[in-house]
Amino acid sequence: MDMKIYENLRKMGEQWLIAVFLLFSLFEAILAALSILGLPGAISVNRVLLFSIPALIGGAALYLIIWNKKHHDRIPAWIRNINTLPGIRRIAIFSLWLGAFIFWAAAFLPVSDLGRWGAIYVRFQPILLLAFLLFVQMLTVWLFFTSDGHFDRQSSNDRQAFIAGIILAVFFTVVIVIIYFTGWGIGIGTQYWGKVGVPILHWQIGLSLVIMLLGTYLAGKIRRQFIQNWQFDLIVFVVLWAGAFLVWQAIPTDISRFTTRIYPPNYVSYPYSDAGDYVLSAESILLGNGFQFGFIDKSVHLTFLAMLRLMAGADFGKMILLQVALLAVIPGLIYLITSRISNRPSGVLAGLVVLFMQSNSLSAINRIQVSNVKMMMSEPLTGLILMLVCLAVVSWWRKPGANWGYPALAGALLGLAGLVRLNALVIAPFIGGIWLISFGLRKRQTWIALLIFTVFCILPLVPWMARNQIKLGDPLAFITSKTSGVIMKNRFKPVMNDQMEGAGEKGISGLIQPMIHTGMHNLVAVSLVLPASWTHNGLDNTIRQPYWDLEWDGKFTPGGQVIFGLSLLLVAAGFSASWRKKRVIPLVLLMILFAYLLSNTYSLVSGGRYIVPVDWVLPVFYCIGLTEIASKLLKISANRFLVGTENTQIERSGNWYSPKTLVIIVLLAACLPAGLSLFMPKKFAQAIPNADLKVLQTAFTASNAPFTFADIENFAKTDGAEVLRGRAMFPRWMQSGIGDTEGPGTAFSALPFDHLSFSMLSHLDDPFNVVLPINEQVDFLPNASDVIVVGCKGEAFFDAAAVFVLSSENILYTRPDINQLACPFPQP
Repeated sequence: MDMKIYENLRKMGEQWLIAVFLLFSLFEAILAALSILGLPGAISVNRVLLFSIPALIGGAALYLIIWNKKHHDRIPAWIRNINTLPGIRRIAIFSLWLGAFIFWAAAFLPVSDLGRWGAIYVRFQPILLLAFLLFVQMLTVWLFFTSDGHFDRQSSNDRQAFIAGIILAVFFTVVIVIIYFTGWGIGIGTQYWGKVGVPILHWQIGLSLVIMLLGTYLAGKIRRQFIQNWQFDLIVFVVLWAGAFLVWQAIPTDISRFTTRIYPPNYVSYPYSDAGDYVLSAESILLGNGFQFGFIDKSVHLTFLAMLRLMAGADFGKMILLQVALLAVIPGLIYLITSRISNRPSGVLAGLVVLFMQSNSLSAINRIQVSNVKMMMSEPLTGLILMLVCLAVVSWWRKPGANWGYPALAGALLGLAGLVRLNALVIAPFIGGIWLISFGLRKRQTWIALLIFTVFCILPLVPWMARNQIKLGDPLAFITSKTSGVIMKNRFKPVMNDQMEGAGEKGISGLIQPMIHTGMHNLVAVSLVLPASWTHNGLDNTIRQPYWDLEWDGKFTPGGQVIFGLSLLLVAAGFSASWRKKRVIPLVLLMILFAYLLSNTYSLVSGGRYIVPVDWVLPVFYCIGLTEIASKLLKISANRFLVGTENTQIERSGNWYSPKTLVIIVLLAACLPAGLSLFMPKKFAQAIPNADLKVLQTAFTASNAPFTFADIENFAKTDGAEVLRGRAMFPRWMQSGIGDTEGPGTAFSALPFDHLSFSMLSHLDDPFNVVLPINEQVDFLPNASDVIVVGCKGEAFFDAAAVFVLSSENILYTRPDINQLACPFPQP
């Protein structure tokens, strides 16, 4: 936009803005009156009184339209005269903002949440909506005529920021048009087609915005000489971490696809499905069994869980609490990222919004398909490391060539993220390509930095590759096990078989359309974390929106398309604003987002937990856009959050926080999985130690068991019999007919008898489930207890006759209905 266009728009506003808004007010009053007349029921006195309000407003608007035609300069003059009186000006602007906020909050309440007041609210809602629109129009007129009319010539020359925002907005528009005409991204998807992302609620954005604005005001009052920028960043980081930890840990853990109900004896919600397998694998590492359950592509994640287990002990509840405490740094990292590509107010707003997103994930985990900080899943950890990658790349690109430690740190972190989830490695060529294009293809230092980034991206993989060569004879087994064993076998072949049976494309070419369909759904799912409804719905009503259906047909609630469009427009505005401040650097976030979603697309997975590592990117730009608009409208400078947005902390090569030191820490962390796999001694052997057998014999002598230790010795010599020593994981005692999340007839299902069930790790290659029929409630069996089990192998589970807990109590549990040990045991 050049000076001439700006001046023409300014003149048009001076002449026509009030007239247009008065005309809008007349139509809005007519619509409100018609809405009141259209309410069900007979016309009553109350209805007439309600009708009189928009009628009077419409009449006043009509009068002012006629009056303003003759005196079009009077209202602007009054506004400018009031603006010269400081006391009245403050009252006027405060009243307009407060009125707009109050009526915005009141006009869009969810009727279903109001109970018996809902019928009354429906009658008043047209009046509230009319009042909201009137206050918005009056506020717009006030801001227009009280502005100085100065046009910043320097910003007008900065066309790149405007073009960058337009390109992103056009991209969103093109995707929406393609989805609208083709149906790609909505409707029925693949087997791994999850729901949309975790929502951000209106009140959470509003509260975060209020906190940010209040902080901006208070920061302006601080005597800045007493605190440096890096100290301020540290304070905000710690406050966000503490707030996240306190809020997240206070939300109860509900049952879900990856968490179980609570049962005696420990009354803890244990992990299930993939999460349960990860924890069993981590425990197996500590037992010296290595990475034996097929998750060699997630070596760092399993090692992370093993370290949590060492720090928390056998109490699984403490293990969850410790993980929450570690992952609670995520809002603080979001603050640091956002403040470095925009400003501190945007960072505070984004950190708070992401904090609320995780709270929503925890609160609705039984109804949405994501993983959160209280699960043992790999997605939150991947997201955390990708945030660290983002910070490292931003630091690298802000001062290219100034410190070679940053490209090394960025590469090392990205390689480490690849050992949590392989998807992260797809990001590397995108970052490298944008770096070359943006910072000079012909510059020697550009290629040196790229080489450093690439080498250090590969280095974290080398120890794990060496381990795979030693153990499996294939250094790339952690990659091929995923690509060939999971993607090809479980994803591509089923789709290709479906294509062969139908009339579609045959073979590999038949994967193109499903991939496009999945890719579009990834974009839909990650975008719909943003507001897409007029109504201030709570969490329960939000996740009942039409787009939360797995077979969503593209429809919204009335007006939802407008809000969704405004949300995407704010994202584009935030990207434009950050580009204006940092040029190409904000592209780092988009490259992380789109590259990760591209890897999901190739894997034919979308939505749900698969977008969790990158679902924070669009909210970051959304918050930047919202902050920019708020600061413009409220005339608050972002610099009131201390002068400048740069981190003034001095980096010294000897400090532990220098990039070179951090690179060493990252590389050591990458070596840990291989070290544990190769050098951790095995705890359990095939033969049970004599000392344990003597303790078991003593326990049988002192008990009222229906069989003796001698019976067990004879039983162990028969076919199908087993006497094993191992570690009991996730113990639950369940009554007859009560089961957990597994299928019928399995160890944790609703069996027709009271039983104790747990998973067991031993000297064997794989874990197995144990069931001990026992009528009395089991009161003592801590998680991760060492036990000796006696029983028969079965197809569904190990059918136990006795479970002996190796502890100071030496508790023995026996099946009460067996007098003679012989496999198979009769059903209770």
